[in-house]
Amino acid sequence: MDVLVETANGPPPGHWPAVYAIGRLGTETAARVLRDFACHRDADVRRTAIEVLGRVPRSEANDLLLLRALRDSSSPVVRTACDIAGARQWQEARETLREVARAGNLQTRIAAVQALSRIGNHADIDVAESLMAAGDVHARKEGAFACRSLVSSDSWRRLAGAWLSDAVPRHRLWAAQLFGQFGLQSDLLALQQLSADPDGHVREAARQGVVVLRSRAG
Repeated sequence: MDVLVETANGPPPGHWPAVYAIGRLGTETAARVLRDFACHRDADVRRTAIEVLGRVPRSEANDLLLLRALRDSSSPVVRTACDIAGARQWQEARETLREVARAGNLQTRIAAVQALSRIGNHADIDVAESLMAAGDVHARKEGAFACRSLVSSDSWRRLAGAWLSDAVPRHRLWAAQLFGQFGLQSDLLALQQLSADPDGHVREAARQGVVVLRSRAG
């Protein structure tokens, strides 16, 4: 253990495998060492320790450190904690993730929104929509994917309306699917418009939506 700790305290890249090896020991002593590294002055060591803490058995002490990592001064540390929260579908992290999704740098906002998407609370669609309005193409794409995941009967119409004439075929496809899933007879006109879309997948989804709405009407 002492050799591993010494190596983990050393310069990269040598400290990375040492931290991972400490995590694999599975002892309480190793867990305490990891928690110490999660508070290390070096952000790279903190990030690695947080990643490993996300893989070991959960404990109250570890969870507190992971929650704290969502407010770390280092963006890579925060993004690593976001990935862990999303993988766990960690409801306790949700409110902090919402803060990160609005206040972090763009890549960190994306990581927070992705985590919220995996947690799956429909109320978080507002932060996904904010990301979809970003100027960056990748951010808009990830925001749209999150919106599609978090959409509900309360929010579907504004998304379908926004995507109805979108330049991205995938978004028009989602609009057709949403009209078919949630729409009313009055939405048949929108689906008929999409039935003439240049993209074949959009046309097929629209045609299926028309069938669903007509059968729903009886």
